[in-house]
Amino acid sequence: TVTAKENISMVTKQGQIEIYGKTSTDDGDITMKAAADSYNTANPESAFVIGQYGQVASGRDITLEARNGDIHITDDVTAKQNVNATVKDKGSLYFDNNLSVDGDITANVMEGSIEVAAAVTSSEGNVSLQTGTGNIDVSGDITVGANKDVLLETKQGDIYVGTFIDEGQTVSANGSIGAAAGNMAGTVTVKTGEGTIDILKSIASTNIDVENGNG
Repeated sequence: TVTAKENISMVTKQGQIEIYGKTSTDDGDITMKAAADSYNTANPESAFVIGQYGQVASGRDITLEARNGDIHITDDVTAKQNVNATVKDKGSLYFDNNLSVDGDITANVMEGSIEVAAAVTSSEGNVSLQTGTGNIDVSGDITVGANKDVLLETKQGDIYVGTFIDEGQTVSANGSIGAAAGNMAGTVTVKTGEGTIDILKSIASTNIDVENGNG
């Protein structure tokens, strides 16, 4: 467990960051950066893992950056401002629980997937999830502030919003994209250059742009 009133910064140019327990600040930012020269398939979480009730809660921004390794957070991620997550070169981004902030949520992965096993919520901001090669999978709803935008884009991969249908049975009614309290989102853009788009429930926005490739 790592706690601070103001900022927390953990940076390694060559190596792994492992935290078991909660990482939190009262009023400051949380910054974590880790890198490797190559992607280790035997230990893909070679960038950093936050496990065993591994909640990340920031009084301001959360910045997560990895190169040639996965980022895996096993509990809720909350921030009073923004979340920015980047995986350079090769690696995936895994959130095992809710991702909820007041500001913007931005995630970029070059070669790998973005997976959120629960809801993605920005109460006042935008949501942008982008991959170069890899799937985008959000098991819960995606909710933004009123008139704010949602961008889900992969050049090569599938995009799923909502729980998968298992043997013909829908596990839950998640899978909406929209704004809270009956408001409309601004522009919702869902694009894949080569792959399938599956939004299980609905989109509620002023402008909708859905484009899929040959899937």
